[in-house]
Amino acid sequence: MALDAQTTDALAAQVFVIAPLGHFIETDAAITSWRQAPRAGDARRYLGWCLRNLGHLRESLDETEAAYRLDGPDPISANLLSLARMASGRVADAIPIFEELVERMPTMSFPMSSLLRTGLAVQVVLQGRQSAANDKIDR
Repeated sequence: MALDAQTTDALAAQVFVIAPLGHFIETDAAITSWRQAPRAGDARRYLGWCLRNLGHLRESLDETEAAYRLDGPDPISANLLSLARMASGRVADAIPIFEELVERMPTMSFPMSSLLRTGLAVQVVLQGRQSAANDKIDR
């Protein structure tokens, strides 16, 4: 940061060191600077997360979609995209990504807890158990 306070890492760091409560004006100013800088991967991913947490849902979804396009296989990018879609009212568009993450990353807790919020996690778990039971019966 001392070398170049305008790099995306430095701008992100400026946002993350602001106290989380009661400093909305400072946070918004730091995010505005961050948004004006060129950014890729992680910068887009975490900018989208910050924007969502501050209620800028449309902008958050745009940033998070762009981050996902840059690195779709990354489970954090996929999870954050699903959360951004849910926050912007596109729950049905979030569910397939959560389901894929649960299957691909069974030890990752975030997608399952988010699926619970959609009401489908129970169905996914029950279907998996039923499938496992059917496999045992077929043997």
